[in-house]
Order: sequence, then C-alpha cells, then structure tokens
Amino acid sequence: MSSSSALRSTARAAVIALVAVVLATVARALLDPWLGDTLPYNTYYVAVAVAAWIGGGRTAFFTAVVGGVTALYLFVAPRFEFVTTADRLGLVMYAVGTSAFALFGWAMHRARRQAEASRDSARVTLSSIGDGVIATDPAGRVEMLNPAAELLTGWASAEAAGRPIEEVFQIRNEHTGAVVDNPVRRALRNREVMSLANHTVLTARDGTERAIDDAASPIEDASGRLMGGVLIFRDVTPRRLADEALRQSERRWKQITETLPQLVWTCAPDGRCDYLSRQWVDYTGIPEAQHLGLGWLDAVHPDDRPDVAEAWQAACSTLGTFKIDFRIRRADGAYRWFKTRGEPLVDEQGRVTRWFGTNTDIEEERQTAERLRLSAERFRSLVAATISLVWNVDADGRIVATQESWSEYTGQSWDTYRGHGWLDALAPDDRATFMKAWDRARADGAMLKVGGRLWHAASGSYRHFEARCVPVTNHDGSIREWIGKFMDVEEERQAERRVYGLMAELEEADRQKDEFLATLSHELRGPMSPIRNAASILRDAPLVPPFDGARDVIERQVGVMRRLVDDLLDITRIRTNTLELRRERLDLRDVLDLAIEMARPAIDSARHVLEVSVPDGTWHVMGDRTRLAQVFANLLTNAGKFTDEGGRIHLTVTPGADTVTVAVRDHGIGIGAEHLPRIFDRFYHAAVASRHSRAGGLGIGLSLVKTLTELHDGTVSAHSDGPGTGSEFVVTLRPVPVTERPA
Repeated sequence: MSSSSALRSTARAAVIALVAVVLATVARALLDPWLGDTLPYNTYYVAVAVAAWIGGGRTAFFTAVVGGVTALYLFVAPRFEFVTTADRLGLVMYAVGTSAFALFGWAMHRARRQAEASRDSARVTLSSIGDGVIATDPAGRVEMLNPAAELLTGWASAEAAGRPIEEVFQIRNEHTGAVVDNPVRRALRNREVMSLANHTVLTARDGTERAIDDAASPIEDASGRLMGGVLIFRDVTPRRLADEALRQSERRWKQITETLPQLVWTCAPDGRCDYLSRQWVDYTGIPEAQHLGLGWLDAVHPDDRPDVAEAWQAACSTLGTFKIDFRIRRADGAYRWFKTRGEPLVDEQGRVTRWFGTNTDIEEERQTAERLRLSAERFRSLVAATISLVWNVDADGRIVATQESWSEYTGQSWDTYRGHGWLDALAPDDRATFMKAWDRARADGAMLKVGGRLWHAASGSYRHFEARCVPVTNHDGSIREWIGKFMDVEEERQAERRVYGLMAELEEADRQKDEFLATLSHELRGPMSPIRNAASILRDAPLVPPFDGARDVIERQVGVMRRLVDDLLDITRIRTNTLELRRERLDLRDVLDLAIEMARPAIDSARHVLEVSVPDGTWHVMGDRTRLAQVFANLLTNAGKFTDEGGRIHLTVTPGADTVTVAVRDHGIGIGAEHLPRIFDRFYHAAVASRHSRAGGLGIGLSLVKTLTELHDGTVSAHSDGPGTGSEFVVTLRPVPVTERPA
C-alpha cells in the first residue's frame, strides 16, 4: 500500500472514530438523567462495534481509545476529572470488550479483503459456495473431494480416492442414531436425483458430528451411460444455530416486553398495530384483538385523539420518530399521561419492515413537575418576602445582571453594584475576611461559606449576614457562575447575645445557690449539737409521760435534721470538688455491717424485717469506708421509708467474674416508669412527683448514692415494675486483687 493510500485510510479511520464517539457521547448524555454514574461506557460499546463493522480493527481501536477517554472524563464520577482509579472494573471491562470488538473488526476486515480478492476465482470453483462436493465412479468409489468436503469429512482427496463412499461419507439419523442409506448409492441405483430429509448427521473422520443437508445425482454421458455420481452437501449447523438463536431472540423479546413497566407495541409497515404487550391489555382491561389495527386509538383520550392520529400519520409518511405525550384510559376508566415513542425498523433499501414503540407512564412525573412549578412560584414569593438576598455573579465575581433584592436591601443602584461594586456594601472591617474566603472558594471550586456585616439601607446600619454560595460549572469543569444568598442573621446574633447573657446569669445564680447551701448547712450544724446533747441528758433523766415521748421525738427529728444537713454538705462538696475520699483496702462485709448499723434505727422504728444474703467468700474493694457505707445505708433507709410498716427489705450480695453486686430490694410503693430515668437526679423525688403521701425529704439521697458510687468506679441502677410492685437498687463494684494498694 502506498503512503498516500495509507494516509487516506488513517484519515478515514479517524473520521469514523470521531463521528462514532460524538454520537455515542450525545446518546449517553441523553440517557444521563436515568443512568447517572452507572453504565458510563454503554453507548461507547455500540460506537466501537459500529466502527469495527464499518472501518475494521484500526477504526475500532481509535474509537475505543477516544470513547474511553471521553467517558472517563464526562460520565465517571468524579466527573470532569481524569481519575484513572475511578471505576477500575468498568474501565477494565470496557478495555477487554472493545479490544474484542477491535480484533473482530480486524479479522472481519481481513476476511472481507480476502473474499474480494478471490471473488472472481470463487465464481468458477466449487469451493466458492462452501458446499462439500464428492465425485464417485459408477461403482460408488470416491474419485475427488473439493476443499469444503475435505474439511467436513476430515478426509484428504488423495486419501479418500478409491474408497467406498460409505467409508468417507458416514451419515446417520440424528434422532435415532440409525445408519442412513447413502444418497449416492440410491442415485446410482435409481438413476435419479436423491436428497435426504432433514435431521441427518455426518460423522467426520475424527468423530466430529455435523448436521447437514445433502443431495446426490447420477452423472451420465450424452448416450445415457452412467459415468459416476456427484454428492453435494453442506454444514447446516450455523443455520440450525441461527434458527435457534432467532427462536430464543423471539422468546427473549416476548419475555422482555412482558416484564417491562412500559406498554410495548409493534406495527406493520402500513402503521396498523399487530402486537400489544400484556401490560397494555392489563392496563386497559381490553383484549388485545380489539386494539389491533387502529383500534388502539379508542383507548386514547378524546381530546388527545386528533393530535395522536395526526402525529402517527406524519411519522408513517416521513419514516420519522413517532413522539408524543397523550392520555390513555385505564381499566377503571381513569386517564393517565403516557410518553409514547415509536421507531421504524428500515431495511437496506430504506423500506420500513416494522414499527417498535413503547408507552411510558408519566402521570407522576407530570404531577411532580406541577408541584415543582408551584414550589418555584412559592420560592420566588418567599424570596420577595424575605430579607435573604439572592446573589448571582460570574466566575470572576462580577454582577452582570440586575438583582432587585440586592438593590432594595443595600440601597445601591445598578450602576453602583454592577461589576465588583457590590463589595462596597460590605463593612470595611469585614472585607478582608470575606475576600479571603471568596478566593479560597474560587480556588477550590467549593461552596462559599462566610459571614460578616452588610449595609442595610432601611435601618441605616450594618447588619450581620451569612453567605452560602455554590459554583455552577461548564461541561469541562470550569466555573461559569456563582449562585447563592446572603441571609440576614442580625436578629439571631442579638438573640444569641441575650441567651449567652442569660446563661451567665444562670451560672452565677447556681454558684450563689451552692454557696448558700454550704453556708446554710454549716449554720444549721451549729444548733444541732446542743439540741442533741440536751436530748441525751434527758435520756438519762427520769421523765414521766408525756415528757418522755417528747424527748423521743426530739431525738428522732434531730437525727433526721442531721442527716439532711450532712447530705446538703456532701452535695455542696461534690459540686465544688472539695469532697475528699480516704481510700483504703476494705472488706465489703465490714462496709455492709457498718451500713446496716447506720440504717438500723430507721428500719427498726418502722418494724421492718431486714433479710441479708451474703455468700461465703471475701471481696475487697478500694474506697472510703464511711462514704461507701453511706451508699448502702442511704439505699436501706430509702427502702424502709417507702415500705409499709412491718415490711421486708432484702440485701443480697452476688459475686461475678470481675465484679460484685449489692442489691437492695423492697416491697414498697415502687417507681413509675416515667420516673426511673430521673430517679438519681439531684432534688428529684419520685414520691413528690407522683404526689405520694409519703413524699418527704430533699430528694438528694439517691443523687448522693449515684455520685459516691461513681467516685468508687462503680455503677448503680434502679428497677421497678411500676407502682405497688416494690423497687430494687443494684450497686456494682470492682473488687481489687490482693496485691493492689491505695493510690
């Protein structure tokens, strides 16, 4: 091939490749709203296949490379970037598939050139038709095999010469396996052309079997003398496969049309419908036969029928795409909108052989579009009514079109804010911060998020704003413009300042409250000691009723007051981080004995029965003896307080692998489910919240239990099935090894 011919061939391949890629890109872009980031290469496979068919392997290769690069840039996420690591599997599959197309095109093109070169000689040779030809003598012995016969039988002509035809041409019935009478023998015997019925199988020399068609004829001279016979046969396996492929294709077509959500139809070249899918029948509720021909028009809405008929006639006359939206009646009589598309299938002579089309239900889309339209109108009304400013500038930050909301808010005229003049409305102290954020957003192509102050003409002052703007890009990824809004947040800023002020006031009030409780507790402890001593002296003095009863009341109430004051002091110490724990290695049994001793007066005064269940063993914990005993004493006292007189209280120790639990259970008033989440809150009392008759105290005992338990690296939980079912409090502690010592 000359250099000029090679150059023309290369130019032709490049032009075909570019046209194929452009068409594939347009098709993929049209499908993008449905496909999104999936199947980015689908249309380019078709482009490569078409290029391979038209221009051969080199054209297919050019198309595959250009198409792959285009798809990677336009349709593989992230888009408009050459990220070769994105969608590796898809890229590899695309490379393998298109390589196969290119190789197929190369092979097809080469075969085409060879066929053209041998076309003249093929006309005068038996091998040109691809049929096998075997010639025999009158006795049925082989004389010659053409190349096709050699290939099909596996015998070389020289080797087969002189052998009986049955040895070289072995045939049998493909269904029964029985040997079939050789057609050459029958032709020689009957002196007439013989052909076998279908379903004949030829067994080649190597055992390969092929389905064939064959015919035999005697060869006679002018005088009618038998000169021999000729057998012509062909491999019909490709035809069988093609027939089966056609049947499978028809079955797949039927299956596809029956499973698609669209209503599928086909029409004859004259435009009369000859097939409607099951979906059409199910939707309309009318048998297919009634809608064939032009009967399908009866299902079209009367108002749409003239336009549909006119569009269909125009498509049939111009062989163009039938494209129209109209309403089709459903089985229940309701009409729904459908998008209808029909395409003609045209043969090589430009004649229509069939029409294929679908009807896609777009009722929801139209309703959605209407809702979007109404939403857009509401949004425009909202923009007009709000103090947020819609802001639109070009890639360089210039306002190139009038923006009424900006002018109304800032008081700037069009001549003032056009271009970069809008920047003058920013507070001078905020411009540097705004421009820094603006430059960073432009460099990164990211959303602009920045705040500042903007001149407000109506109030004559600068008001705080927050800007949110996003870039709008071109197909090549470059920024075309910025769209966003400036939101007036002056009221929110003022509200924040008020909230912060209130929070500071609350914190100060809380601090003063803690100081007051600490002072009150200390002041109350002063008078308590003389009263308690006086009660002790009265205990030793002989008193007669009712003075002995009054003495007992004084002693009990002094004890209650003392516990309340101690709890208040503990709460204050915890709040101010001044509570000190004297940590030491403790035997849990000793701690529980001390707690029982502390709670015993309250339990005995209510005539409760305390049942203690402690299994054999020793458990050591690290903590403050007094504070840890206070935890269990508070739980026991609390159980006795909310249990009817003469009730039972259970204290149970349960050792575990890494923990030991102490449970205090009573049969008292129980706890409602709504109170359990807050039962350990400071100053919260479930009995008070539920207006129970035994409500009393400050509601700090359980809060102290929780805090002291957590200071000992433990946990406490409360359980109850509801009012009247009793309660259970479980403290979980971590025993320490024998070698562990206080920190």
